[in-house]
Amino acid sequence: MNTEEVIANFSKEYRRLWAMAYSVCRVHHLCDDILQEVSITLIKKADDFDSSKAFLPWAIGITRIQAVTLQLK
Repeated sequence: MNTEEVIANFSKEYRRLWAMAYSVCRVHHLCDDILQEVSITLIKKADDFDSSKAFLPWAIGITRIQAVTLQLK
């Protein structure tokens, strides 16, 4: 998956990813920080993504990891 496709999919699924981040941290302003980190991670790992699979589960997994990591800080 190339960068443009990642950005398009991220934009399409933004609300769902934000909801996932909120379900973990329960703080509105932190969700924006989490998703900023998620977007960077998704772009960096775009070449690792298997295009035969769905984007959303992959992005949700990364979002969950970022949200939990932020909670531990």
